[in-house]
Amino acid sequence: MQIDMGALLHDQPVVLLFLVIGLGYLIGKIHVKGFELGAAGGVLFAALAFGHFGYEIPAFIETIGFVFFIYSVGFQAGPRFVSSFRRDGAKYFLLALVIAGTGTGLAILMCSFFGLGSGYAAGILGGALTSTPTLAAAQDVVNSGTLSFGADLTAEQVTANITVGYAITYIFGLIGLILVIRLLPRILRIDLPAEAEKLKKEMNLEEDDEDESDFSTGGVPAVRTYSITNDEAVNRPLAELDILAGTNCLILEIRRGADYLTPSPQTVLEHDDIIAVVGSLEEQMKLFALFGVPLVDSKLLSRFQIVTKRMIVTSRKAVGKTLRDLAIVGKYGCFVSRFEREGMVLEISPDIKLDKGDILSITGIKNSTLAVIEEMGTPERPIHETDLMTFAFGIVLGVIMGTITVKVGNLPIGIGMSGGLLVSGLFVGYLRSHHPTFGHVPAAARFILMKMGILFFLAGVGLRAGHGLIDGLKTAGPQIFVSGMVVTIVPVLVGFAVGRLIFKMNPALLLGAITGSMTSTPSLSIVNDASKSTIPALGYAGAYAIATILLTIVGQFIVRIT
Repeated sequence: MQIDMGALLHDQPVVLLFLVIGLGYLIGKIHVKGFELGAAGGVLFAALAFGHFGYEIPAFIETIGFVFFIYSVGFQAGPRFVSSFRRDGAKYFLLALVIAGTGTGLAILMCSFFGLGSGYAAGILGGALTSTPTLAAAQDVVNSGTLSFGADLTAEQVTANITVGYAITYIFGLIGLILVIRLLPRILRIDLPAEAEKLKKEMNLEEDDEDESDFSTGGVPAVRTYSITNDEAVNRPLAELDILAGTNCLILEIRRGADYLTPSPQTVLEHDDIIAVVGSLEEQMKLFALFGVPLVDSKLLSRFQIVTKRMIVTSRKAVGKTLRDLAIVGKYGCFVSRFEREGMVLEISPDIKLDKGDILSITGIKNSTLAVIEEMGTPERPIHETDLMTFAFGIVLGVIMGTITVKVGNLPIGIGMSGGLLVSGLFVGYLRSHHPTFGHVPAAARFILMKMGILFFLAGVGLRAGHGLIDGLKTAGPQIFVSGMVVTIVPVLVGFAVGRLIFKMNPALLLGAITGSMTSTPSLSIVNDASKSTIPALGYAGAYAIATILLTIVGQFIVRIT
């Protein structure tokens, strides 16, 4: 039996869609001197290639992808977006605004200079800043039917212009930004590792290993039992032994004959007592000198079980406090083994302040971890539980909001479907940070929805734009590429100058904020590596949510005026 692949791809759009996505992933994983396009870029280029040969998928698939992507962006940014304004938000907001504003102005200026047609400015801006939300928002405005074009220009042509502009500038937007981020500190002779260490000291983030172990596991926590036979350990109150301060280990319970005792600072150990101690295996090595080699006491060990539970920080008792202030180990014998903020894993530090919506993994005895969660927040619901009802109604609300327009003269003004979905996602995400039992969508589910959504969307726009790709390259390819270079490089330089000269920001933190303002996660990894620290991630997290919202709004704005 022979299969006509050409006919199959025309007749079965599902096969075409996932073939484009699969090939796009392969293209995105190709390494060229340390660079790769990534899944989004790979899928876009695969779609453009198939589109050039006349293949296409139903528009509804593209719409579904767009809806999932934009709503998920808002949902994820919601908890952090509001809190960003309450502390360092003004600084990050202005930095993101400067970069987005500079990029927008330059995209318009370059299109005017080269005489590029309608839609190219939005595509160039989105590609140069590697901002897919900008592309999505611009496409949505064109497809909404609220714009009028000249007699010789159709919405399909403008959409194609946007996609071609994005595709041509995307590669340099990705690679060029990484090059600038790598070269800028060298040109300005900035020692990023030294600057990161300097900021750690200013923020009191650098501690001795002994102190730091009070805030993270310092290794794998475990419960061990010891028999008290050493004369140095008996007839002395636990307060005098001060085991917690010396080893960061905690005595959980004492078995004396047939009795089980709860330890207190006044408790005095006796010969042949059996004690249960929780702490990292590394730290428990220090107990050997005092107690001797641990033994296995099954009766006492069976009373304890080490578990790890995830919690969402919501309590006023925890928000704004540092891990040092909370003293989780000293109070509960538990450890913070993982710290997540807005989908990013942050380095555990004694003086990092907790935000509402932060996710902590608490490791320790089961009852103790539950006590920590009750004190500081609420447990994260199981990963398989997803509040699809709220998710669905949130999308309905966003689409309805996008249809609302207000007439200014004869011109209808509205936020469009992209704006409505973004606002709705922000609202639901923000509410969830205050009421964690509401609207739960696990991180893994959010990732799938967002990733699959953007890939469906890029596959659709790429297939449609592929028809005019060659003509676009022939008529304006070099001009678009040059425009993209300018829009990628200049905003970085302007943002760096503003951050250093006006905001007086630490270079390591500033470069992280710039990568966040340009929504470039690959560039963040470059800054982290160059600074030999995760300090830049703090700047990235602060600016990313704000920049995502701004660049989505800019995507609607720029296509309206060009």
